[in-house]
Amino acid sequence: MKIKINLIPRAKKEAIAKNKKLKLVIKLEIIISLALVSFFMVLMSFQYISNLNLNVYLNEQKKNENLTQYSKINQYDINFKQANLKIENVIAIEKQQLYWSKMFTQLSTIIFPGITIDNLSTEDFKVTMQGEADTRDELIIFKDKLDKNSCFFDVSLPLSNLVNKNNINFKISFQIEKSCLSNK
Repeated sequence: MKIKINLIPRAKKEAIAKNKKLKLVIKLEIIISLALVSFFMVLMSFQYISNLNLNVYLNEQKKNENLTQYSKINQYDINFKQANLKIENVIAIEKQQLYWSKMFTQLSTIIFPGITIDNLSTEDFKVTMQGEADTRDELIIFKDKLDKNSCFFDVSLPLSNLVNKNNINFKISFQIEKSCLSNK
């Protein structure tokens, strides 16, 4: 057995004990500080990850909104194309529309007193008129005017219509230019 003799004075013993306690308190403070710093680091990393996830979610939501807007724009584009196609079809139909009133306008410049039209019929672009002329000369003048008009061609007046001199019932036929009936 060993015997220890403590020759240190009491005041010094107390100072050494205080020193040991102070070192222990400093060690504990360092350990607690490191634990707190570690805890705050973990909290900061959670906050960073949460913010990163939130940003990813917000970006995904913006993409979805953009896709929704893009699909709406595509739908509007499709609707506009369909409307334009319908308008083009209407314009094409309008260009192909024949205005027979233009033929009547042309005839009104040719027909003069002494020529009466009783019946007018059309088949495709062939027009057949029946009527009465006061004299044979007026009927011939009427036929010549039809021949000279650029809208009418293949004017046909049978010779049997020219047998009588006065009060002639006639039947005359001619072709009409398609371009004279269209609106250009």
